[in-house]
Amino acid sequence: MDSRTRWMVILFIAMAVWASFHPIAKLVLNDVSPLTLSFFRLFFALFFFVPYLAYQKQIAWPEKKDWKYVFINAAFGAFLAVWLNNTGLQLSTASASAVLVNANPLFVALLAAAILRERLTPRTLAGLSLAFFGIVLVVTNGELAWAADPAYFAGNLLLLAGAFCIAIAAIAIVPLAKKYRAVQGQFWGILPALAGFFITWLALGEWRHAAGISIANWAGLFWIGFVVSGVCWSLLFEGIKQLGVVTASSFKLLLPVFAVAYSALFLGEQLSAFFLAGMALVLSGLYWIAVPKTAPAIKAPGP
Repeated sequence: MDSRTRWMVILFIAMAVWASFHPIAKLVLNDVSPLTLSFFRLFFALFFFVPYLAYQKQIAWPEKKDWKYVFINAAFGAFLAVWLNNTGLQLSTASASAVLVNANPLFVALLAAAILRERLTPRTLAGLSLAFFGIVLVVTNGELAWAADPAYFAGNLLLLAGAFCIAIAAIAIVPLAKKYRAVQGQFWGILPALAGFFITWLALGEWRHAAGISIANWAGLFWIGFVVSGVCWSLLFEGIKQLGVVTASSFKLLLPVFAVAYSALFLGEQLSAFFLAGMALVLSGLYWIAVPKTAPAIKAPGP
């Protein structure tokens, strides 16, 4: 098996594992608050990032002028997005979470046009239109009278807000990606966000409930932090280095597919025709946005 094929297999497996976040987090949230899940997700992620960066001899701080981008990434990508997504997941379903959270490329395209002055091509506009109508179907589940299930609707709005925060972080991290390795940027973003979660966790008294967390939920928290947020994320960015940004990033389109299948299989979530149609439209739109007909590979920065 050649190197390119091997990395495509690795990314396929990584996406299948990554997608487990949505059903596992949904189960953990039955007994653990969104804040506690957010805190320990980042805490256990450090168990991967610190040894990895130490082994790669990449533990270093960014230049002083780049810290503003680090804090924007931390505030929006690692703090607000994680908290909003976990709170939204508690109110909504794992299936809806998988689709809506991973719709963030839609917002990235819009922000890139507004902030970075990138041109919206006809292909991108078509993708945005498809994804928008798909999101409407997923958020409402085909029900015009959405107030009949206000918790589901509110949860989906929080998930979309989290996806928007991820998009803001993605724009902010562009200057960092040009100078540093991607894993370093993620590590720097985790540290301030983790500090913010810890202070909030203590201030709201969430620490009092930590002793009551079951062994199964501790295992779920460790899996979400170490495996999903650490290993899988890093494999994606190593895949970008090996395959190019377009090919590697397109594998993220598998996340909702795997997550929805897991949610139906293990959580017994019912998938309506409206939901499935919406998911298909979202994935089709994201494909048109994220996978242009031609795009050069991005060369990773040197050590």
